[in-house]
Amino acid sequence: MGSIRMRWSALLVMGIGLPAFAGDSDSVDVRVLIDGQQCVVNHQSIRCDDVGGYLRGTLHTKPDQLIGVSVDGTAHSQERGHRIARLIRRAGYIHIITVGFITEPGDDGRRR
Repeated sequence: MGSIRMRWSALLVMGIGLPAFAGDSDSVDVRVLIDGQQCVVNHQSIRCDDVGGYLRGTLHTKPDQLIGVSVDGTAHSQERGHRIARLIRRAGYIHIITVGFITEPGDDGRRR
């Protein structure tokens, strides 16, 4: 029951949140790759641990600018997304939307 509620919550976040940063030219898109170590920030591949510095130093992103974090793959996607969102938050950013991969009903994301 809880996993169904989580999937619906994720769908709701995607329905509300994704258009907010997908169509916003001032937003920054951060994609967490499957390994959890590499990220893509506005088409530039960098180490995930360096995202905060890249946003501040290279992109000159303002602290209140919208940052969308999406995660590739299903394995531990929520954990990887939240980890990167925490790193970005620690760098001083406040508007972060995290979207993980949504699995099929009954699929827990683990390989069989």
